[in-house]
Amino acid sequence: MDIESKNNVSYSGMMYTHDFKAWYACLKKRLDNEWTVEDLSFLLGKPPYYYADFEKMFKVDDFLVKEDGLIRRIYGEVFTERMEFHKNDYEINEERMVRLVIEDKGQWKNYNISIPWEFAVGKKKPPKPSLVFEEWKKDEDIQIESDTLLHVRIELEKLLKLNFFKVRQTAIDIFERIKKTELYHHRIRPQHVKQGVYLLIQQAKIVVRSNGDRYCFHEDY
Repeated sequence: MDIESKNNVSYSGMMYTHDFKAWYACLKKRLDNEWTVEDLSFLLGKPPYYYADFEKMFKVDDFLVKEDGLIRRIYGEVFTERMEFHKNDYEINEERMVRLVIEDKGQWKNYNISIPWEFAVGKKKPPKPSLVFEEWKKDEDIQIESDTLLHVRIELEKLLKLNFFKVRQTAIDIFERIKKTELYHHRIRPQHVKQGVYLLIQQAKIVVRSNGDRYCFHEDY
């Protein structure tokens, strides 16, 4: 469910507590990495809207079942957030409504999560996690961005010469390979690799094809 106004948008969805923990952790880690939802869709080999649908709480349980392995690979660790909810003796685990309100402040966005559960408190309980996040618009240094994109393009050309694209490669395979070449003054993000890959496609050096239900990239046969 989407509710939009001039400066904010609201989404809601039904979730069990275990799905909420994973959804929450994915949102937090995406923001910590300063990645966009399009970045995650690219790494998953999906259309640009794919990860956005998940973050807007569309079929969260289906997404988590289908993408568990790749999401863990992308974030590099077990991603379920540590949190514990207060539970009365008579309560059963059931789906409940979670709401996300995103308020556009111009230079940043506020993410406010409303949940139907209360966090358990006590000395032996995990600390209460924040339900409010900020996403700042990046004020990138034009020269550093240009240098990073050039570095990525050079590394992609090296992979072409090494016949890396003779076999089908997923977006996450390419990103991980390029990320390893990162220099101290670079911060390679998925968007840099995506731009480099699509430049190769424009130059007809590689093609993009569907491999099952994901995109992959390779030299044309």
